[in-house]
Amino acid sequence: TALPRQQTLRAMMDWSWELLPEPERVFLRRLSVFAGGWTLEAAEAVAGDDALDALGQLVNKSLVVMEADRASAARYRLLETIRQYTRDKLFEAGAEEGSGARNRHLTFYLAFAEEAAPKLTGSEMIDILDKLEAEQDNFRAALVWSLSADPLAALRLTAALAAFWVSRLSATEAYALTQSALTVTEARQWDGEAAKTYLAAKAQTMMGAGSGLFTLGENRAALVAMEESIRLARQIGATRTLAGGLGLGAIIAGFLGKLDVVRAWAEESNALARRHGYAWELAMTASMGTFLALLSNRPIDPHFSEEVIRLARASGNPWAMAMAYMNVGRVTMFRGHLADALPILEQAAALFLRVHDRSQHNACRSEMGHLLRMQGQNAEATAVYAGTIRVWLELGQRAAATHELECFAFIAAGQGNCERAARLFGAAEALREAIGSSMTPIERREYDAGVSQLRGLMDEVALAHAWAAGRAMDMDQAIDYAAPR
Repeated sequence: TALPRQQTLRAMMDWSWELLPEPERVFLRRLSVFAGGWTLEAAEAVAGDDALDALGQLVNKSLVVMEADRASAARYRLLETIRQYTRDKLFEAGAEEGSGARNRHLTFYLAFAEEAAPKLTGSEMIDILDKLEAEQDNFRAALVWSLSADPLAALRLTAALAAFWVSRLSATEAYALTQSALTVTEARQWDGEAAKTYLAAKAQTMMGAGSGLFTLGENRAALVAMEESIRLARQIGATRTLAGGLGLGAIIAGFLGKLDVVRAWAEESNALARRHGYAWELAMTASMGTFLALLSNRPIDPHFSEEVIRLARASGNPWAMAMAYMNVGRVTMFRGHLADALPILEQAAALFLRVHDRSQHNACRSEMGHLLRMQGQNAEATAVYAGTIRVWLELGQRAAATHELECFAFIAAGQGNCERAARLFGAAEALREAIGSSMTPIERREYDAGVSQLRGLMDEVALAHAWAAGRAMDMDQAIDYAAPR
């Protein structure tokens, strides 16, 4: 029933297949389990020995494409039509052959991810992130297979990739991938060594889930995930996971105004990091400590910023450096030293760009928008927000986009455009309710002052009418109203 052109293509591929020696047929159909290309090392692990010679033969016959990756190393791939054809041949070869190839593929990429994960907190971070990103399609394929074939491997893979996913994927996809592994493993009973492996992987995966939910602005659900990660890490004595979970959990608790939890978790995280010499966690807790102090409206030692940057440098990690500069920039800005804050935030943005972290880079850009707005440079701030709000929407971070609607409202109110400000405040209020996102203490202080000012400028009936019109908008309509294309 295929079209004549498709019938001709199939006949040509059948002809080419029949000309291949049997060892090359076996090798080629095993290659069909790869997604998005592979390295020589991966081909040896998945398709068989003598991979270099076999690949050379298949490249010469135009059945495999060889190209260079970012580091100019050889990388191979199948054209999609050939991949589909050879996958059919793999299915025809029987369940044992197909399962064997997929299991070897899973084993290789699980080992790859677990070996790479610890290096993400050190000086090799950018190189490791790039290598992981090159294999992203293979990780997805391995995860899909493992969900049914080996659920515990699925959870281990998710645990190893959680930090990478948060950095390089959209938060929505990262959370969905994480949940798939959690769901399938929670339905099983684990005993003996498998139970230990399960609990360790789940503790790390729950931290990844908490990070993803926090990025999406679902702070209450994020805190629940972090509480579970912390509980499991305590149960099994996983001190490094515990130190990291307490540090991230303290930030999330701070956004929810739970200041007692913030203090207890931040202090414990810092103590664990110092006791065990965890350079990354120590740098992160110091960096986050500045922001937590802002959230709780506590004074900050003027020399503390120097310590934050020193510890980030000691970790050797570019992301830790970027986060340190961003938080120091935030503190500098909220202390009122606006001119000094801008170059610090620019340094942070440049570092986040180096690690290809779009979310945190956009967060830096947003902070620059806030700084410009505080300086009264409303046109410049509006231009920044017009770009960042659409990136937030693209990344699925609706809470961040909602806050920027409030920032547009602050600008409108300051310019005397009260009806526009009321519509934007109304839209933001309805959207916060829809996604269950609460304000941080910092955001709440500015919001309450802005709305109070607006109430003093507008007739009560006109304010209610404009506010209701804003509440009737959906996210896309509100963003188009705030920042027309």
